Amino acid sequence: MKWNVSSISAIALLVLTACGVGVQSTQTIATPLETDTVSASYAVSCVFDPSPIPRNEHVDMTLSLQRKDGAALPEGLSINVDADMPSHGHGINTAPEIEKISTGKYQVKGLLFHMGGEWELYIDVMEDGIPDRATIPFTL
Repeated sequence: MKWNVSSISAIALLVLTACGVGVQSTQTIATPLETDTVSASYAVSCVFDPSPIPRNEHVDMTLSLQRKDGAALPEGLSINVDADMPSHGHGINTAPEIEKISTGKYQVKGLLFHMGGEWELYIDVMEDGIPDRATIPFTL
């Protein structure tokens, strides 16, 4: 079979499309993203700015946290935010900065979801040195 430029271009386009290169996601992620921590002690809510979450651009997130039993949040809570693409074996390439805005509200700056696909956002709440994780899966 003789290959011509049109055949090679068509095959290249199919391969690139299948790999997601150059294809922008049109999926809109409903916000806020909400879940509970593993222990069910905390309810977590995340709102992104800008929304929908852009690909390969920095995004900020407002994180809201409350106790499921209605009690006041304890002093000295430590919060960490990270994200991974489990099927790819890697995560985000940034170290988000977290600033407490008020009781139960945090501003997370510097998240960068560099490619489309299945992501998991991790919010770790440390109380008295004991970690409690909330995992929020989403597709970008």
